[in-house]
Amino acid sequence: MRSVGFQAVAACRPPVHHRRGLAPSCRQQRAVWVARWRAPHRRLSIRASRLPALKCTASPVASDGVRSDGPLGDASTSLSVLQVRRGATYRHLFHRFQRHLSLLLVALLLALAATACLIVLVRLFSEVTGAVGAGDTRGALRAALLCVSVLTARSLVQFVHDVLLCETCVQVETHLRHDLVDKILAIGSDAGDAETGELVYRATAEVERVSSACLTVLRGLLPSAVQFVGVLAYMIYLSPVLTASVLLTAPLMSVVYGSLERRLERHVHRVQQGMARYASMATEAFRSVRLVQAYSAERFVQRSLDAVAGEMKRAKLRASRVRALIAPAVSICYAFTVLVLLAISAACVARGLLSAKQLVAFLASMAFLIEPIQAFVSHFGSVKEGENAALRLFAMMEAEARVRDPPASQRLRTIGLTTVTTAAVAELHLQDVWFRYPHAERYALRGVELVIWPGERVAIVGGSGSGKSTLVALLCRAYDPTRGCVRIRGVDVRQLALADVRRHLCVVPQDAPLLSGSVRDNITFGWADADVDDGRLEAAARLARAHDFIVHALPHGYDTRVGEGGACLSGGQRQRIAIARALYRDPSVLVLDEAWSALDTENEALVQRALEELFQSSSSSSGLRKTMIWVAHRLSSVRHADRIIVMEDGAVAESGTHEQLMRRRDGRYAALYAAQMRP
Repeated sequence: MRSVGFQAVAACRPPVHHRRGLAPSCRQQRAVWVARWRAPHRRLSIRASRLPALKCTASPVASDGVRSDGPLGDASTSLSVLQVRRGATYRHLFHRFQRHLSLLLVALLLALAATACLIVLVRLFSEVTGAVGAGDTRGALRAALLCVSVLTARSLVQFVHDVLLCETCVQVETHLRHDLVDKILAIGSDAGDAETGELVYRATAEVERVSSACLTVLRGLLPSAVQFVGVLAYMIYLSPVLTASVLLTAPLMSVVYGSLERRLERHVHRVQQGMARYASMATEAFRSVRLVQAYSAERFVQRSLDAVAGEMKRAKLRASRVRALIAPAVSICYAFTVLVLLAISAACVARGLLSAKQLVAFLASMAFLIEPIQAFVSHFGSVKEGENAALRLFAMMEAEARVRDPPASQRLRTIGLTTVTTAAVAELHLQDVWFRYPHAERYALRGVELVIWPGERVAIVGGSGSGKSTLVALLCRAYDPTRGCVRIRGVDVRQLALADVRRHLCVVPQDAPLLSGSVRDNITFGWADADVDDGRLEAAARLARAHDFIVHALPHGYDTRVGEGGACLSGGQRQRIAIARALYRDPSVLVLDEAWSALDTENEALVQRALEELFQSSSSSSGLRKTMIWVAHRLSSVRHADRIIVMEDGAVAESGTHEQLMRRRDGRYAALYAAQMRP
């Protein structure tokens, strides 16, 4: 089943100049874009002044165009904050592995069995040594055959153990990726504030890294810990004195590990920051390749990417040096331990406190004791990478959308949208609506009072930055008002499920996105294949004036693949398919946010006339005529609207028909119209 709410959510992202605090001119937007690319190192620095809250909404966008840190796109979260989150992250992971507790218990028993095999192997090895020393060839051969049998049994146990843990980690990885994508889609327009490349990196590389680290811990480190404890217990049984001498070197090893761990964690964190930033910048560059070519900025973009890659390379080299230092440090500590052990064991054998057979068994046990330590050293870096990735992923999982469904006890059922069957109740009612984008200083909407009646055709016009698109964002509840309320047929939208609001009201944005699939898939987006009605599909395409070019201009008609983002189609063709997609949903309220900006004048007039005829002749499930709202810059397209709303500086400046507004010679609408009609 495709996601029904995607179109409305994607449509309702706030306009760029409001989200980033910019004037809408292309020059200023390009200046901000260039500034971000000229200072890639800004995103790699760890700054204490930008610490995110432990549990907060998705990352907002600051007024300078640089996204503030937050769980969703947080590539540079402070190390101190990550350390605070560590306990919560381990609880999250434990909860996910609880579903597979039975498999994990079986794996633990197998790890214990493998450790028991090692202890038996050590004892058999000492038997072989004793038999050879006594000249007992048959006894030595029998003990050697038993050693081979025990090794074979341990290998089989290890195989079953590894298979069980691999299956468990793959299932956890699949569920984690599903939940992460579900969270991003649920957050909707808030997730759009984070950069796409970073989100893709989180859902792919970082989920894989977490899964790999979990598998390393379960398959390598936990069995090694069991082996360490089991072998150590056997060594204590053989000789408490020698075991104590081995343990005396533990503080030295702890100091070495602690120092290297902190350095490695810092460098690994910077590497992952750089990888997320590089993925984000590369995605942005590839998506904007026409802009890059138009401004001959290929070398400029390449230098910016190289700068981030250089930072990442330096961090990787530092991390690799620390990793390379771990093994020699462990070897030195181990050599010191062996030196102390040999000195003490020689004294014990000389005094008769320890037999040669016991010494051989102890030295063999010592070899198996160092094996878990070496495993820990070899996997330390990858586990740290997975731990840092898990910290960011679960911080993202805890993020809450700014707009949420009401609690079930307070939520009205879908029937709340359809029980009102009288035209005396407004279709949409904005009551003293004030709205300010997060972290913005000024209000985007100020005291808006607006009533739209069922069946009304309303046009919203105004200059750039006047609040038109923000008004649309509040209508489909991409945001909630800072003050005031928005009502649909008398019901506050905050009492309705988001899916119900977006099923009732459908938005076609100016840059309506198409997905990489066929034309049919895009028009019927959100519907299961079994539920697609071909007759309804064709009717929607005809109304949007898309049927003719689909059938005659595209090689495979409705089954033609449109490419990523509709790259195989022209701007006008993409726009008409987006309008057809909205019409296929048959909403009660259709909102066109400059949806015909990519259409020529002839097709714009044809589509508009077809929509007006459709909405005049059809009605919604409640028996009321359908309502159409459109945002327009070209005032020639709004002359026949039932009512024109003129927005200025976030407020309703004027309202009326075209003729009424034109009679106000000093009015805002008359001035805009005269400016557009001037040759």
